[in-house]
Amino acid sequence: MSRKSTHMSRLYAPKSWRINRKETKWVTNTMPGTHKKDLSIPLVVAVRDNLKLVSTKRELNYLINNKLILLNNKAVNNSKIAAGLFDVVAFPNVKKYYRVVLDKNGKFMLIEISDKESNLILLKVTRKVAAKGKKIILTLSNGYNINFDKKVSVNDTVVFDTSSGKIKNVLSYKKGEMVYFIRGKRAGNTAEYQEKTELGLFKKTYIAKLKLNKEVIDSDIKNIMSIGNGKEIKVE
Repeated sequence: MSRKSTHMSRLYAPKSWRINRKETKWVTNTMPGTHKKDLSIPLVVAVRDNLKLVSTKRELNYLINNKLILLNNKAVNNSKIAAGLFDVVAFPNVKKYYRVVLDKNGKFMLIEISDKESNLILLKVTRKVAAKGKKIILTLSNGYNINFDKKVSVNDTVVFDTSSGKIKNVLSYKKGEMVYFIRGKRAGNTAEYQEKTELGLFKKTYIAKLKLNKEVIDSDIKNIMSIGNGKEIKVE
């Protein structure tokens, strides 16, 4: 495998990656996977460059080889694996848990969370199809396909329990509750949801009306995620 496939120029890395772009020429690229590149960061960049818990990739590989680091409750086997937005990076032997979020400037950062919350991640419903027995199959933003039998809509957020592999709660868009910008110029900021407008006849687009501070703005619903009252899951 060529260096260019496993690495990229730091100058051309996604703007959401918090890295020193003039330190060296190359930075690790994410492995191909279910996470979109603009909504994920390589584990090595998250732990070495952001958390600064290791100084080198070799130190991280030691943690990986000794199963001392988990991503969403699963042992990691490659430092290039993508840690997606709202994923949880855990160091259970020292009882440290971190959630991948965006700062107010749209750059990835990791915030420390409690052990109790470390099993929970936020995922967006990207597809919904009918299945037998009045059940539905949901496709989630990290590629998971989950059977579900409760009310849920495409673009809703689900609170997914990685320890049980089940959906714990559904966060729909409700007036007065909070949304989180996942991309665009406001990425990492939160706003209060007001209402939704449907545009288009064949290919529908949904525009959300939001209250950001004292300003009322519109946003494509693809750029936001519902986070309920903003207190169930720590995202900032």
